[in-house]
Amino acid sequence: MLLKLITNLRILDFEGKQDSAAVVKHIVRRSEHNGTREYLIKNMTKIQQALLDGYSDPESALQSGTVLQEIAKQEVLAEALLGVDWEKNVIFQVMEYGDKKNFGIMSDAFTTLKLLTTRHKSLVASWLEKNYDTFFKSFNSLICSKNYVTRRQSLSLLAEILLERSNFNAMMKYIDDQENLKLMMTMLKDKSSAIQFQAFHVFKVFVVNPNQPYTVKLVLWKNQKRLIQYLDTFQADREDQRFINEKNLVIEKINQIQRPVEQVYE
Repeated sequence: MLLKLITNLRILDFEGKQDSAAVVKHIVRRSEHNGTREYLIKNMTKIQQALLDGYSDPESALQSGTVLQEIAKQEVLAEALLGVDWEKNVIFQVMEYGDKKNFGIMSDAFTTLKLLTTRHKSLVASWLEKNYDTFFKSFNSLICSKNYVTRRQSLSLLAEILLERSNFNAMMKYIDDQENLKLMMTMLKDKSSAIQFQAFHVFKVFVVNPNQPYTVKLVLWKNQKRLIQYLDTFQADREDQRFINEKNLVIEKINQIQRPVEQVYE
């Protein structure tokens, strides 16, 4: 019955969707003690696909999303979700709904994505290392979206992912890539001050990195004067002292950059 409630969620009427989602969430929440945990793990591929299909239907998207989020809150169940083959992995499929015109679906997809990428630290760190290239290629596409909300939410989540201590290896790989730096520099000049501010929190990590690779340092050096001029008046009306201190530090670090010399190894 539990699997039928989940897989048939889309075809029920509105009240049926609400009631079924409530029942399923109640069972999932107590799965450790009610004997359903192994059943959920065994059927996770079917469950995941049914709930993700729910996102394609505005009438059932939010109910499907809340059930998926309840599953993602439990580490053993989240591990089962993340263990699915990468092409059908829940994270990549949820990302596709993070750039939709329907605001409700998009927002709910980001809620799910945030849970999956930040809730279980060691699990996510391991998953990111295995799926780094595919994940950040898809994630950078969200950042480049024409949709303002998508750009803002993805930048905010990116900063949270990179600044999480357990994701240190993924962060270092991200900030060693000059293309990622160029993307953040582009976002710093977005028309929206909110997006500029979110981009700054990622950009600063590139700048304060004491072990910048040649390619990253070269980009910063070539743009040194323009960056300093821009940052000097950047978000000047913001009275957050922490931000002011961070901005001053970033300007200082950029100002100290000398022309880099590429290391040649024989």
